[in-house]
Amino acid sequence: HQLGVFGALMFVGADHSRHQRSERRHARRTYLVRGDLLPNPCVSTPWQALYSAQKDHAFITTMGVDTLTLKCTVVAQNLLVVDFV
Repeated sequence: HQLGVFGALMFVGADHSRHQRSERRHARRTYLVRGDLLPNPCVSTPWQALYSAQKDHAFITTMGVDTLTLKCTVVAQNLLVVDFV
């Protein structure tokens, strides 16, 4: 009976450890995955797909900024253009 409990605890611990390792790896990845890529590149441009997905990870990987920073930059630039003209 004790051997079964010990085996179950080892299995749960190993599974938990594997899950934590996967989460850490996901947080550090600096590459795009299939879900970040265009399903049909002939339909839209990469920029259109990237912008419509609004995924911070893809923005940071390709441009170095998150979606909110890009939006604020575009709004600020538009305000400057309007004020200047």
